[in-house]
Amino acid sequence: MKKVFSLLLVFMISITLVGCGETLTEEKVIDYIEVNQSTIDESYTIDDFTLEGIEIYLYYTDETFERISLNENMISSSDLSKLTK
Repeated sequence: MKKVFSLLLVFMISITLVGCGETLTEEKVIDYIEVNQSTIDESYTIDDFTLEGIEIYLYYTDETFERISLNENMISSSDLSKLTK
């Protein structure tokens, strides 16, 4: 009886660990990115432009999406320097 219980316990732990391993190693792949047009004005002056409030949508290949706020870390340094002139 102890052997059966031990074997069952090992089996249950193995199933649990395998299930956890799949979710930890799974990476989402971005399919495309879209700017939320309602967060952008029709025109800006360089002095008034700010990245705050601009949102982008990340669409993943698993058909999920995520809405995130745009920030300076997402802009190349050469493009960012154009905004400060």
